[in-house]
Amino acid sequence: MADLAIFGPVDPDEGDLAYFWDQVDTARDSMLAGMSRFERWRTTINPRSLWVGRT
Repeated sequence: MADLAIFGPVDPDEGDLAYFWDQVDTARDSMLAGMSRFERWRTTINPRSLWVGRT
């Protein structure tokens, strides 16, 4: 869906954008469900993904 919006022949309309971000929010909520407040916080701001040379 995101690829089509970026690389597609026409720009997405507001309804498509709202639907996409609703889906993103739902997926994020699903992934964070069952985590403690600290785990959610740590996951959200974890800088490990920014480190160069990580394996």
